[in-house]
Parts: sequence; structure tokens; C-alpha cells
Amino acid sequence: MAPLADNQRIGQNPARFARASLAQGRFKSRFGENVTHLESSRSVNDFGETLRAACLRELEDAHARLTADRGNRDVAVHESRKSIRRVRAWLRLLSASRRAALKDTDQSLRALRRTLGPLRDAASRIAALEKLARKRDTAELKPVLATALVDLKTRKAQLWRRHPRRGLAFTRLREGLAVLIRSIPTWPLHDVDAREIRRGLKRAYRRAAQEGEKCFGTKGAVRRHSWRGRVRIFLLQAQLFAPTNIDLKRLKMLVQQMGDENDLAQVERAIAHAGLDPTTRAAVRKYTRTHRYALAKRNDRRAARLLRAETVKF
Repeated sequence: MAPLADNQRIGQNPARFARASLAQGRFKSRFGENVTHLESSRSVNDFGETLRAACLRELEDAHARLTADRGNRDVAVHESRKSIRRVRAWLRLLSASRRAALKDTDQSLRALRRTLGPLRDAASRIAALEKLARKRDTAELKPVLATALVDLKTRKAQLWRRHPRRGLAFTRLREGLAVLIRSIPTWPLHDVDAREIRRGLKRAYRRAAQEGEKCFGTKGAVRRHSWRGRVRIFLLQAQLFAPTNIDLKRLKMLVQQMGDENDLAQVERAIAHAGLDPTTRAAVRKYTRTHRYALAKRNDRRAARLLRAETVKF
């Protein structure tokens, strides 16, 4: 692997360095219409090595969190999943041939994230239910929500007993992360250039916009959650290699609001398995669906301002 031109600065803040690299190349269009000037003014190694350093940092952070014996284990799982998600999103910026070469790496990352999934899902459902219980208009439902909350916490405790930090599952997670970290220097990133990054950003934006076209006005939680995943991929990519006229703040807010929408769907699922009588279960489902549908409409309006493909000129 070629030595980094500015190893220390990239390692300390790869996202800032990546954005600076694009800014210095006058990356003024949504996805770099000035890409020729950018390529001629920067070494092609900047982009690949920035990406490599960012991936290394995220996977090392995830390994450290999952290795620590102290600290909030739910936070450790959540942040580790986020790190793995970032790396997968960033690798999707690459060309088809590079993605094919890194197929096994992507599958390993996917498997690691799925292993952490049940623990994170248990914690997120509890958080969503607690958030719902704090709302003023849920006073009549508080006893029911409290019962469901106890049930969820019991289930989460059972999960952690089956998957202790020093148990087999977490040991395999750490080993899997260690293997990936050691493989990073061999990833074929040495000649990634601005054009490839621009195409990756454009591709992610287009997919998010197309999925949005299918989801506008719909209510299905599974389909909308899949759309949220597309939008989040583009957000994570843009946070690393940010075009200057993408409103990252608004885009991040959209992803968060789509997450709130999914949280309400999670509450619906949690209530369905909480052993409540049919009348009570129906009342809670009616409340959560009413609020979820209203939030979905607001998210559609937000997305229309950011993700309508026909409003973007590539």
C-alpha cells in the first residue's frame, strides 16, 4: 500500500480531510460537474486513502467498544452497528468491479451487523416505548405501555444472558472485526478518483429518490423502512465526501424523522407480543398508527424537497 501523503491528519479526522479534498477541487455542483479540474488538482490517492483511513477508524472503534468490559453495553452495540453501517455505505461508493472484489468483505460486514441486530432492536423498541409513554396524550395508555415495557426489558435481559460480552457470540464478533481490520491495507482503493466518488454519490442519490417515488403516500412500515435505508446510505456517503450544495443538516434531520416513524412501527410490533387483551391492543395500535401515518406525510413533504430526482441536474 502506498504511504499516506498526510497520514496523521487523515487519521485524526478523515471526514474533514475528505471534504477539504473535494472543496479544494471546487466541487461546486451537486455531484461534481467540475470533476475534471478536481482530478487534475489532486492526487488520485487522496480519495482511496481517505476512504481506507476512514474505514480503518470505524472498524477499530467498533472493535474497541465490543472489547471493553465496562460502559453501557447497549450503547456499545448501537455505536458498533453504526460504524459497520458507515463502512458498508462508503464501500458502495466504489465502482462495480471494486465492489465485486470486495464482495466477501461486504458479506462479512453484513453478517457482523446482523449478529448485533437483535440486541440493538431490543434496546430501540424499549427506547421507542419509553418515548411514547412520556407524551402527554398517552395518559390513558400509560398502564398498558408500562406493562409492555416490562415485557420488553425482560426479553432484552434474556438476550444478554444468552449473549454475554465474554461469550462465544461476542468473541466471534471481535475476531471477525480483527480479520477485517487486518485486511484493510489490501483493499483495492489505491486509484480511486473523484469521478468514481461522484458516480457513487449520484448512484446513491438516484436510488434514494427512486425508492421515495415508490413510497410517497404509502403507509407500509417495511417498505418505508427500506426507503429510509437508501436515504441513510446517501447521507453517510455525503458526510464523508460532502458536495458543497447538499444540505447535510436537513438530510440528517429527514433520516432521524424517518427513524421516529420506524420507532412507532416497532412499538406496534412490541405491543402485539405483549400479552394484552384485544381491546387494549387495538387502542394502542390505533394511537401509534395515527401518529405514524401523520409523521409519514410530513416525511414525504421533507423528502420531496430533498430527493425528487427530477429537481437534480447531474
